[in-house]
This record gives sequence, C-alpha cells and structure tokens, in this order.
Amino acid sequence: MEKVYSVNQILDCVSEKTGVFELWGRPATGKTTLMLQTVGEINKRKAGTALIFSLEASEALLRRRMQQLNIPCDRVVIDDTPHPTAAHIERKIKQLGNVSILAVDYLQLMENTVREQLPWIAEEFGILILAVGVLGPKNHEEDKGVYLWVQNGN
Repeated sequence: MEKVYSVNQILDCVSEKTGVFELWGRPATGKTTLMLQTVGEINKRKAGTALIFSLEASEALLRRRMQQLNIPCDRVVIDDTPHPTAAHIERKIKQLGNVSILAVDYLQLMENTVREQLPWIAEEFGILILAVGVLGPKNHEEDKGVYLWVQNGN
C-alpha cells in the first residue's frame, strides 16, 4: 500500500491508466471527498462521463457534496442502486458510451462476485475504476491516512 495525501498524488498515479485502484482508510478520514475530487479532476482532463456507483450515500447527497466542493456535476452520472450486479454496471457503461472513470463507494457493500469482476470490467472497457473501502478496526488503528492500492493497473 502507498500512502496518498492529495488528489494530485492520486492523479499522478492513475490519470492515464486503466485498471482497479482502491482507496482505503479509516472511517471519517475523507475517502469519499477524495474520491469525488479525483473523479472531478479526471473528468476535467478526459472526455466522457464519470460514473459513480454509490452504495452508501444517495445521489442527492453526493451531488450536494460535489457542489460544496465546487466539482462540476454536468458530466457525472450517479447510480445509487443498492447491490448493483456486474451486468448492471456493464449495461450502464454501454448506455453512457464514453466513460472516463468509474467510481465505487463503498467496496465492502458490493457483492463479492461483482468485486471480483471489476478488473475484468476495467480491462474490457479500457477504463479506470476507483473503489473506496473502509479499513477495519484492526487495520492501521493509529493511522488516520488514506491508502491507495493498485490492482491490475496498466
């Protein structure tokens, strides 16, 4: 795991890549905010639509947070369908056409079979997937940082 402190550091790692990149951190360490900022910056740099699957917060809540953070929402689609399947995710990507980034918030709320298919989805569609997860109480108890983990990044 690599400790990441800013959107710019994340962008240096992921902006021109495809694959699954996971942001992990303890509760209330700013993971969702960091994900939203990263999605916003990548969406500025690349053509296409950002697609966010939010398994915790509603679409309305995430849009309010984006507005508070001055992140443009015009090319962002937020899907707050509970427990989306891999087929649902694939259909949404195909429906939108040109997806610049796919974000998932929170990884633990996603079915294991879908989580296992994320690398394949990233490869199949040639996209970057940024997934957010919460570290358990035994992981990095003293640390309040957010960590970036790369899975099959190209």
